[in-house]
Amino acid sequence: MTKFLYFDYEADTHNTFHLLGQRYHEKTVQWNLNRELDSAAEATNLRISDPIYATEQLLEEAVRDSAVLVAYSTAEAKYLKVIFEGNIPVRYKDLPYLNIANAAKRWVHRNHAEEFDALGNYSAKQHQGQPPYIKRQINHSLASLMRLTNFPPPRDYGIRRVITRINYVLMALERHQNNFESISRAAKKKWTQVLKHNRFDVEAMEVLNGIIIEEDPQCLASATKALESV
Repeated sequence: MTKFLYFDYEADTHNTFHLLGQRYHEKTVQWNLNRELDSAAEATNLRISDPIYATEQLLEEAVRDSAVLVAYSTAEAKYLKVIFEGNIPVRYKDLPYLNIANAAKRWVHRNHAEEFDALGNYSAKQHQGQPPYIKRQINHSLASLMRLTNFPPPRDYGIRRVITRINYVLMALERHQNNFESISRAAKKKWTQVLKHNRFDVEAMEVLNGIIIEEDPQCLASATKALESV
């Protein structure tokens, strides 16, 4: 039976890595990858590591179990190349990588097109003032597609807001000498929302993949490639 390892980084446009979430064997694990967030991570029982070590632990599990890596888009594959400074180690290059966003688009087109269109825009406020390609990204995001399932996104999911929330927490920690207990309730709430967002993403991918396997497993084949070729 094929095993799937779901993972999701939270990183900014400067490739500063903040979090890594993973879902495997029905267990969700979250890693703090930014030492400036250590106080928040310790208060919320996250694993603490640098990006390379946490990533190696993730990939070693996949190698050990011959598991398929699953992410929503190719961004995670690009992050892996950044973490390994452009050269993914040989032992990881042939790991299968499922871009479940591509599989999900095909699944919707073949099985749920009318139902999905009837849902309308996801997170309508985020559409205001955005160019068409951003609106398409929002409507085809993981959170949007999960409206077709019994695992919809939480109300405070905050699409396109996770890095803004992380930066808010970082500034609050800086003002309070990296003491999480001393930051405001608003800052603590944003940290909780960040963790919920990341947890939802990896758990939602597991739910979505299970539905696709049950309804139309052929959608997965064309969306899976060797990690090196993503």
